[in-house]
Amino acid sequence: MKLPAVFKRIPVQGDRAGFTLPEMLLVIAIGTVLMALTAPVLVSFYQNQLVADTAFSLEDTLLRARANAMAMQDDSPYGVKTDTSTKKIVLFKGNSYAARDTSFDQVMSYPGSSVISGNVGEISFGRLSGTTTAPGTWTVTNGGFSKTIEVTAEGFISGS
Repeated sequence: MKLPAVFKRIPVQGDRAGFTLPEMLLVIAIGTVLMALTAPVLVSFYQNQLVADTAFSLEDTLLRARANAMAMQDDSPYGVKTDTSTKKIVLFKGNSYAARDTSFDQVMSYPGSSVISGNVGEISFGRLSGTTTAPGTWTVTNGGFSKTIEVTAEGFISGS
């Protein structure tokens, strides 16, 4: 079957499919500029998110330890230890980390680039009252971002 002349392609000299080298270089240059502009924003967002996640994990662990102590679960005090050398947060059962029941330990890891500092490395909450004899503050930092978690003598936990 022969097609009418309307549907036939008329060849044009130099007509080729594809992209030219200058077009490809222009696309690569635009992509490079966009990546250079967005990379610092993405890194900043990532660092802020790491701080928020680590602070949330620490605050949640503190709240669980206090709740367990106040509920007199297993008729024992509970506490939290931050181990900066292994990058772990440990929820333990007992009066102190050294005298704890190791079979109960609940260990949470946090990112290696985050730093937990402050005047508290270990805290225990009293049975029923939820008070502590070692109030203090933890600061979670990563890059230029930081969040603070404070525990009062009454056992109240607040993050900022």
